[in-house]
Amino acid sequence: MSAAYFYQQKHGRDKKVLILDNHDDFDGHARRNEHTINDQRRIGYGRSQTLVKPQAAHKIVQDLLKDIGIDIERFKTAYDRDFFKRHDLGANAYFNKQVFGRDKVVAHPYCNYSNYIEGLQGPKLSNEEAQRVQR
Repeated sequence: MSAAYFYQQKHGRDKKVLILDNHDDFDGHARRNEHTINDQRRIGYGRSQTLVKPQAAHKIVQDLLKDIGIDIERFKTAYDRDFFKRHDLGANAYFNKQVFGRDKVVAHPYCNYSNYIEGLQGPKLSNEEAQRVQR
């Protein structure tokens, strides 16, 4: 969708764009992409899952959101970041033995974590510091 938007920005809003998608939905994480690399399966969301911290997004993303009328500042108060914690909700990920070598259920906080993976040490850099290093 954003590619079509950017195309029209560059070539004119009167230009038509045909969008072909092999999935029956736009956005969300109900679909997943699977790739086999060096005989190992890699799994990722078929679409974006959430927009957790739009303020940290690349300027192109921020500009796009602004252009289509999304108020990033409003996000800070409009999204209930404590909903899951307040209702004692959580999430688990199940890794099966056939694909991942052993059966394992990994618990993690839901919607209230920053770079958290059970059993791993915390990052030395914050998200913002890591982004500055990458640029």
